[in-house]
Amino acid sequence: MGFLGFHHLGTFLLLISFGLLLATTLSAPVTRIGLLKVFSPTEGDLVFGVFGYCQIISGADDVCSKASMSYSITDALNIAYSNTFINLSINKATYGLILHPISAGVTLLAFIIAALSHRFGFVFAAVIAAVAWLLTIVTLALDLAIFLPTRNKIIDAGGSVSYGVGIYCTLAAAVVLFLGAICTFFALFTDRKEKRRAKGAVYSFVPQPAVVMPQMQPSYSYGKY
Repeated sequence: MGFLGFHHLGTFLLLISFGLLLATTLSAPVTRIGLLKVFSPTEGDLVFGVFGYCQIISGADDVCSKASMSYSITDALNIAYSNTFINLSINKATYGLILHPISAGVTLLAFIIAALSHRFGFVFAAVIAAVAWLLTIVTLALDLAIFLPTRNKIIDAGGSVSYGVGIYCTLAAAVVLFLGAICTFFALFTDRKEKRRAKGAVYSFVPQPAVVMPQMQPSYSYGKY
């Protein structure tokens, strides 16, 4: 049956989810993928990622922060909220962005288990995929908790801003992970069904011994003339 069997549909969805989460994890300052993008025609666009941010200047090299577990969004944007508690909360919350690589790692684990599984192994893979889905949902909620008020603050100040590709990749990963976890669970039944069908097909094509028919001797009848 192999990896390409129908029962591995969930496995394929888990692989797609991992790719989406990995792309977000490798966002700014590693790549130009971001969770939030602030547009500036004069100073260059500012892209915020999981481990830092980059200033993209046309015709020049990108200026990026060092990759770290946490960084200050308000300092990078040179903005301040009226409430000091909000300032501290937004910046400290960036520690939680570490959930992006954690979600990707758990999804990868679920994919490996599903790819190597038969029958009851799919159930274990589905449980791991469900955990990865929950982590991704929490990660997406944290992304919005950090960057939604930042986005609104920039818009109120007359700036131009949009969510980055990373936000949409995380959202897509959550949807695909949900479907992948369900398909991986039901692979227990589809795998068993396909094995029974294949077993029946083998039996139906077993060559039967040839039956030798006895050779009939011609009989002659002689009548009287």
